[in-house]
Amino acid sequence: MDRNEIPLNIYLDLSKAFDSLDHNILLEKFKHYGIQNKSLELLRSYLTNRYQYVTFDNKESNLLPIKIGVPQGSILGPLLFIIYINDMVYASELFKPIIYADDTTLLTSIRTAKAIDKYKTESENINIELSKVTTWLQLNKLSLNCEKTKAMIFHTSQRIS
Repeated sequence: MDRNEIPLNIYLDLSKAFDSLDHNILLEKFKHYGIQNKSLELLRSYLTNRYQYVTFDNKESNLLPIKIGVPQGSILGPLLFIIYINDMVYASELFKPIIYADDTTLLTSIRTAKAIDKYKTESENINIELSKVTTWLQLNKLSLNCEKTKAMIFHTSQRIS
């Protein structure tokens, strides 16, 4: 605000964030970060060959393999998720992401100007950059919970001219 800009925060809510991590994408990201050989195989072993079933009314379903997500309640879950979304910071040139576990906030600011065209340009830039973030989410097989994703514009009580 001191620089005559209007801060804009977008609070992303990812649908079933920990449950939707693609194992193959995560393992490729580990390789990108230099994890290989036995360490990579240990992580692959941790993620794969897991099964789940449901018990209801004293009946059990068949065992089904878990092909996505990280083990529920695990200590490693938040770390694996952060590694998975760590490269989101490169999705947009405009937004600065703040990532804490599955909570992500995109930060930017809107420059104030008297010319109406300036606002239109800023709005277009924001939409273009949001499209880039959306593309990143799609490529990483993550989806937004649109009802819980919110934007907030901060301003002073003074009217901006």
